[in-house]
Amino acid sequence: MAERMDLLRIVKIFSSLAIILWLICFVGLENIASTFTSFKAIYLAPAMGMIFITIFLTALINWILLMKFHKLSFSLVLRNYLISWGLGFLLPGKLGEFSLAAFIKDKADVGTTLACLLMQKLLFLFLIGVFSLAGLAVFFGFSPNFMIPIFFLLAIVAFFALFSTPRGNQTLKKIFIEKFKHGQSFFKSLIALSKDAKMLAVGLSISLLRIFALAIEIGIIFFGFGIQADMFKLSFIVSITTLATFIPFTVSGLGFREGLFVILASNIGIAPEIATTAALLSTALTYVAVLLCVLLSGSISMLSKLR
Repeated sequence: MAERMDLLRIVKIFSSLAIILWLICFVGLENIASTFTSFKAIYLAPAMGMIFITIFLTALINWILLMKFHKLSFSLVLRNYLISWGLGFLLPGKLGEFSLAAFIKDKADVGTTLACLLMQKLLFLFLIGVFSLAGLAVFFGFSPNFMIPIFFLLAIVAFFALFSTPRGNQTLKKIFIEKFKHGQSFFKSLIALSKDAKMLAVGLSISLLRIFALAIEIGIIFFGFGIQADMFKLSFIVSITTLATFIPFTVSGLGFREGLFVILASNIGIAPEIATTAALLSTALTYVAVLLCVLLSGSISMLSKLR
């Protein structure tokens, strides 16, 4: 089983690299290099800043949801989420982010933390699913492309609907409690969160800010190339490309995300060489942010110990 998983991981890595190389060859390395030299480096800092704002907002949602069950400091959740966020780029569907439950297990119940993390992802998936549907309608009209976001939306709606029926409630309870060590606390916490309208509204509101922060990051990069893009249409694009990262074809959507971004950007008049360079630059900044998150987490931890 372990060998099979290692082989699958290798295949995904090669798939990611193959798509990236194909994209570079398709657009032309010279065109990308020429476009990159026209980028104004002064925009790198604000673009990186927006990445950290999205990380901060996600940590904030997790903390707010956890505070319903445990009294935790935001610094504890933030410094541990910084590492788990980085791990999210190593596992499909950003599943590495669930490692936060292991990092704070001495302060919060594992099942409860997993429930909060799942709820945070469901809320975000719901919103990017809605934005993806809107984006596909704007860019392509009604087409078979609607099936992926519709599938995600229906899956989320069905999941919540199960909690509203006695039979579904008992089925989920049986699955979670019997199959998982922390199933009982996980199930109870998930039920409690799904019934807390105020908590769900706050989670959706912050998730909406995350989408706009992602769009602003791309918009800043386009500014660096002298292009002013429509922010609402960028929010559609980042929603569709973010949704694509949950499909485990490649390592966290690497390659697949960039290729899809180039296709979608062409619908708002962005030339392929600029869209490709912007996508690769955004990806590079994200992986730099992963390294900085590890360092920042260590710094926050040291400061906490000195207090």
